[in-house]
Amino acid sequence: MRTEHSRLPGTSGRKPCVAAENGCAPSGRLPRRTDLSASTQMKEIRRQLGRRGFSMSKTNSGHWRFEHPGMDGPVFAPDTPSDRRGIRNLHAMLRRKMRSSIL
Repeated sequence: MRTEHSRLPGTSGRKPCVAAENGCAPSGRLPRRTDLSASTQMKEIRRQLGRRGFSMSKTNSGHWRFEHPGMDGPVFAPDTPSDRRGIRNLHAMLRRKMRSSIL
């Protein structure tokens, strides 16, 4: 018996990733939960980054400043991203900064 998954426009109808459903993440990545609001996702990201040794502070303009001893300079992110790309952009910026400090 075949289980049908709801298809979103523009998707191929593939079965969702089981690792994402279990809250797992591929090596080194932070899990992305799409069932939460953007501000709740940012809270979860801040918790996870804190566990990984990042220090964070809120700026006067309401953004977050993330720093890590192994990272080349700070990364800034909004407190409540306005679109789905905001969190993905934060992941990309952190990945680039961490990679550039290794080289």
